[in-house]
Amino acid sequence: MKSVLFPLLFLFLGFTLLNACKPEEEETPASDPRAILEGQWLVDETETPVTKHIKDFYDVYIQKSSQDSTKILIGNFYNLGIDYDAIAVLNGSVLHVDPQVIAQGYQIEGTGTISDNSKSINWNYTVDPGDQMVQVTALYTKQ
Repeated sequence: MKSVLFPLLFLFLGFTLLNACKPEEEETPASDPRAILEGQWLVDETETPVTKHIKDFYDVYIQKSSQDSTKILIGNFYNLGIDYDAIAVLNGSVLHVDPQVIAQGYQIEGTGTISDNSKSINWNYTVDPGDQMVQVTALYTKQ
């Protein structure tokens, strides 16, 4: 009987010690709210006064800024080219594009409101290429 009881007692103590020595789970910081915005978005854009003479549909690419945890970079903003990024600050469900100059002298400024499911962004912004300021409304839809 002792030969059976001793190994069982040893196993019981071994399992107890293993469970008692589990490392505590580390607290992780809240997930980055910008992460859900990253990726390709389809843009449906309308401007006033109409300078392009057609309704514009094109893609933009959103990525997190590596310099600032509140900012995102929007590549191809206003269809100016993938090499040009607009910088937006995320504050809750609102994106702010503070006054800035991108591409070949385009002054931009505006705000976007992110939908509850983060699948679309409704934008209102101004663009001034230097000869005539235009008011733009745009709907970004996540691809």
